[in-house]
Amino acid sequence: MRTAVWLAFILGLLNIVHSGTAPSEPNKSAGDALVLRVRVVSIKNESSPGTSVIAMTAALRMDLHNEGKKPVILLIEKAPLCVRAVLTKSSGAAVGDNILFDEYRGPSVATSPDWEIFRRALDQPKPPVEMTQIVKPGESWATDSFVVMRPPVKLERYRVDRPPISWRLLRESSPVWLRVECDAWPLNVERQPTSGKIRFGRELQKRWHEFGKLQLDSVVSEPIEVELPDQ
Repeated sequence: MRTAVWLAFILGLLNIVHSGTAPSEPNKSAGDALVLRVRVVSIKNESSPGTSVIAMTAALRMDLHNEGKKPVILLIEKAPLCVRAVLTKSSGAAVGDNILFDEYRGPSVATSPDWEIFRRALDQPKPPVEMTQIVKPGESWATDSFVVMRPPVKLERYRVDRPPISWRLLRESSPVWLRVECDAWPLNVERQPTSGKIRFGRELQKRWHEFGKLQLDSVVSEPIEVELPDQ
């Protein structure tokens, strides 16, 4: 009996871990306001001969549109950061067999003095104009960014929860559909980034509420069709 209980507990943990790696989808609940649309300016294969992965860099033009009823406050210095790229066979939901490639490449934790200086500059009674952008309802804010994808050259399992993929299989599936996930509030802005908790961001969100809602959640773009470059 005790063995069965422990087995059920372990299986439950595995379920939680697996669900945590599922690809993100744009949220469409009633409380959502910010919609991210991207345009691929260029996509280049920048890998060197003989390497085990293909280094693809996609230059992006990002448009963040406020479809809500309240202004949205965006951090525009050190953000937004494109931390994830998902390639799918179709524009349908990024789940199951529709996913071809899904890679997260977020920044490492940084506790340098530069971040402390940045936090002090941000810690103001109202959103500092040189560090933030207030997007009114119905308006947009555009910026340039990029995302890097590193699929394996040879057929291999690049993630424990994903089936094997190779550059040849990706090329044969082209054109594919790209989604990018952007961090609007990088965790390194927090006083204790290793905790994973957004305490400083929540504090500013509450303090600045009369100017709009500070965007703390990451944003996933709408899918866009792209042609992968030749090797």
